[in-house]
Amino acid sequence: MNLLLIVEDDAWTRYALERLLQSRGWNVLTASTLGDGLSLLERRPDWIVVDLRLPDGNGESILRRVRELNLPSRVIVCTSIMDQDRLERLEALRPDAVLNKPVEAEDIHQICLQAQ
Repeated sequence: MNLLLIVEDDAWTRYALERLLQSRGWNVLTASTLGDGLSLLERRPDWIVVDLRLPDGNGESILRRVRELNLPSRVIVCTSIMDQDRLERLEALRPDAVLNKPVEAEDIHQICLQAQ
């Protein structure tokens, strides 16, 4: 099945999403920092699930980089903070989906399936 990258700093959330999505047939890569997530873009994941708040930067940087490189990766942004300024910045970067935290692996799986 498709390759999915999870960029999430919370270890429990990252592990739970990874295990549940693997059980649904996804090949999953994980990163806990912005830097690691950016370096994994070279693997050209089909889907990227990114948290906006990361210890070394903003997850928007991954979405911005995907768009700059014209990668075919689809991006799901996860956040617990949804103020108007952030929503406007995200809209300009055209994420494929924005989910409020806490995020359910089944929601991610369904978004990915519907887009295929």
